[in-house]
Amino acid sequence: MTLPLETSVGNAIAKYILEARSESTSEYVFLRTSAPYRKLSDCGSMDNILEKYVKSAGILRQPGDGKSFHALPRSMGTWMLESGVPLTTISQVLGHKEQDSAKQYLSMDYEKLVSCALDFQEIPLGKGIFE
Repeated sequence: MTLPLETSVGNAIAKYILEARSESTSEYVFLRTSAPYRKLSDCGSMDNILEKYVKSAGILRQPGDGKSFHALPRSMGTWMLESGVPLTTISQVLGHKEQDSAKQYLSMDYEKLVSCALDFQEIPLGKGIFE
């Protein structure tokens, strides 16, 4: 799958590689900031980096508030779903081979869900258990 890259994002990545990234022959774009300069090993590494910048920006963070690296796929998947993107495409973008794997990253829009609820006043009820 090929996804478009915003010009500003491409420029920021190029600037990082040319001006800030440690010298390395690694094929990976984002590397550890200390030697040995190799790829970031897991989501925890990215979460630590994000946490550093969240703190320096003065953003308050609570457990489970969605201000973590792990929350990014969930936010993106939910936004795509709300924009009408098919689940198969969302799964591919999130890097899942199985469509059902992406469902854990999708949030419900409870306001829209409530608007789908039936109004029981319009349903005629006969005598019996509901009276």
